[in-house]
Amino acid sequence: MGPVESQTRADIEALGPLTRVQPSLAETAYTLARALDEGAGLSTAAIARELRSVLTEIAKVVPESREDTVDDLAARRAARRATAADSEPAASGEQRGGRSGGTGRKRRADP
Repeated sequence: MGPVESQTRADIEALGPLTRVQPSLAETAYTLARALDEGAGLSTAAIARELRSVLTEIAKVVPESREDTVDDLAARRAARRATAADSEPAASGEQRGGRSGGTGRKRRADP
């Protein structure tokens, strides 16, 4: 294994578990990197461009765990709402600020 393939494998491994089309793209990247290591001759620039393109595509693929992130967000929001509901004034008429009614604005004195 040459230096380009070795680094390509390290870069792809750093992305974590591969999902969806990423494994196929990774194998393509390894083949392209190996071709560069073996000396691609006049095709070096074209193969390097294709390798860069494949690596970019691998990094763009959305992981399957995206739904988990949305579920986590929904769970946190529900917990926050439940906490807010627990801290609301009692239904017995107690109001915030210790006042008994009104909008909280001062009334102007009549002249």
